[in-house]
Amino acid sequence: MSRPLKWRKSNYLPMQWGFLWCKAFISAFVGGLGSGKTHIFVRRAFERHVNKRGKKGKSHGLVVYPTFGLAEELFIPPFLELLEAEGIKYKYNISKHTISTRYGTVNIYQLVTPQKIVGSSYTWAGFDEFDIGSWKNCHMAFTKVIGRMRGCEDPEIFFVTSPEGQHYTYKVFVTDNDGSRKLFKAKTTDNVHLPEVYVQNMEENYDSRLIMAYRDGEFVNLTQGQ
Repeated sequence: MSRPLKWRKSNYLPMQWGFLWCKAFISAFVGGLGSGKTHIFVRRAFERHVNKRGKKGKSHGLVVYPTFGLAEELFIPPFLELLEAEGIKYKYNISKHTISTRYGTVNIYQLVTPQKIVGSSYTWAGFDEFDIGSWKNCHMAFTKVIGRMRGCEDPEIFFVTSPEGQHYTYKVFVTDNDGSRKLFKAKTTDNVHLPEVYVQNMEENYDSRLIMAYRDGEFVNLTQGQ
């Protein structure tokens, strides 16, 4: 039985809420710096861990960060805090990079070694800061994960990232998108919780293309003219 999560729509930005409950097979939240990407990534991973079950009644999730260091900084502490807040007992295996609860298991991998992504089947998978990776690593990780999404009848793959030019996220959600892949776009200025000086400092120190990418969350060619 699915566990009801007491999360209120009023606590989230509109794009965050839409992304949280998106049921598309492949979806992404692409936004400017500070637009709430990692915050909603952790919560979507948590919700899918609890509810996205396979035929044996267990969830098998895959989380990919650019490095284990970033996962340990951005994902693991808030994810474990959510488990504790919901009264869910867990085991975190630091050496194997796995989190296990009565609902299933979350396997954590790093984008710098995509060849190590293994596992027979997953019910969901999430990538944070995907565009930081090289084109080669992004391509290998994406194709390896696609081939392992057979843990349930309606698996999900989701991404959050700031747009690093017209990189691999652009390929997946613009160039190769037949309309079935859902893209949510957010601006830094959408996040009303940020200090006003944060956006001001960006605007004073970034050129127009960096503003479009890192404030407005747009796919911009950042190398043109350099």
